[in-house]
Amino acid sequence: MIHWIFTLALLQGAPSQKDEIGSWIDLPTAQLEALAKHAKGGDRGVIHLILASRDTSHASSLDLAHPVLDSLYQVRPTPMCAALLGTAEALEARRARPDVIAATKWVGRAMDHLQTAVRGDSLDPVLRIFRINSLVEVPEIFHVDALLKSDEAFLRHLQPRLAVADPSVMMALALVGYRFGNLTEASAIWKLVAARKDIPSTLRLDARRRLEALGG
Repeated sequence: MIHWIFTLALLQGAPSQKDEIGSWIDLPTAQLEALAKHAKGGDRGVIHLILASRDTSHASSLDLAHPVLDSLYQVRPTPMCAALLGTAEALEARRARPDVIAATKWVGRAMDHLQTAVRGDSLDPVLRIFRINSLVEVPEIFHVDALLKSDEAFLRHLQPRLAVADPSVMMALALVGYRFGNLTEASAIWKLVAARKDIPSTLRLDARRRLEALGG
């Protein structure tokens, strides 16, 4: 299953829109659901997107998130809004997967908006991470490998300059490594993330699930 990482570490100190996303990522599902009932506008769309990204049981959250984020992008066509919309469209592609034609349409839209996001601010690592997480399980027939390798190279260049190894960067690199067959590196990263107590529990849980899937 595709897992969508909303990271706190890279969002700290960023514009308020990113700070708000960061403040929601580690909330329990029940608390997020309660928060969504009172949220308005783009905030409501993002909260429902986080819920939809957690598991397929929140299909109704995607139904609520997608039109809100689409409208938000029409009004505020920023790189971050493009990335959020692209993520929603990638989730639509996952949901439509039994219907090849519909899934292909959503993948194309997701790629267009994620490309727009990265082109709009190619130095923002958050946008690169959004693109990796949205496209890492898309078949190469859509020619995504070059995009993923570009994002991987950017994050590998960034990582040594971080004061502390950022778990969101590490997880993104593990996902790309796993896609391209580097299971040893992916497994090592997931073990490191799973053991760290200073990061959101959602990332630790995802790392543990991936290790279990590898039999580690």
